[in-house]
Amino acid sequence: MKKANAANDAAWKKSAKREQREDEEPADEPIIIFKNATIADLFKAVDVFEEKTELGALHFEDELHDNFNAKVARMLLDMRDTPKASKVSVVKFFNEQGYSVDDVQTFLPIKFSRAQSKKKK
Repeated sequence: MKKANAANDAAWKKSAKREQREDEEPADEPIIIFKNATIADLFKAVDVFEEKTELGALHFEDELHDNFNAKVARMLLDMRDTPKASKVSVVKFFNEQGYSVDDVQTFLPIKFSRAQSKKKK
């Protein structure tokens, strides 16, 4: 009888843990971009991320507005579909506004990977 009760308790605890995990919000996965990515690359990665998750552009924009001053947020968002976006690197943009790579990774759902090497032709 004790073994049956122990087995039932174990099954119940396992089921309760599974339900708890299902109720939790999905983990906030970062958007991974190369360190030499342009603003256009960033927004392309945000769009891809938005398609894969329920988070995405709105989440990115909320974090941008919550953690950076309004001027910086507006400047970045205004560049979204401009030719300049493919010429300015994300790191350079934020550095010029007084923010480091660590600031960007801390306050936005972004993680930088090594700089992508330029292909030789």
